[in-house]
Amino acid sequence: MQTCRLLCLQFLLNTPFDHQPIAVPSVPTARSVIEDIIPPKSELSRVDEVGLLLKHLPAACDKAKQLQHDAQYASRYYRARFNRGTQLQLKHATHIAALSSPAEVQQWARSRLYPISNPFQCK
Repeated sequence: MQTCRLLCLQFLLNTPFDHQPIAVPSVPTARSVIEDIIPPKSELSRVDEVGLLLKHLPAACDKAKQLQHDAQYASRYYRARFNRGTQLQLKHATHIAALSSPAEVQQWARSRLYPISNPFQCK
């Protein structure tokens, strides 16, 4: 929640990311992919290392490519969602600025309140 100070009144406005955590997958680096395939400080010969890379690297690259795609999709989604949220905040701020009296602003703010319930309290 963000505080918004307008017309000498202070109230809370929802931010675009109040109710959902952001989870963007991290894409592994090439070095970490290779270190996962070849054990560090191993006693393997160079031929065995190349064989391991040829065997496991294509699948690891496909997985990294899919993670990259998912990260780009999530980034585009959250950017668009944030833009929609900021446009809604601007709309609310202009609506509040257009209201004539502090009583109208308080009435608008009360109409925007969300009831808070305790999910652990059973009735």
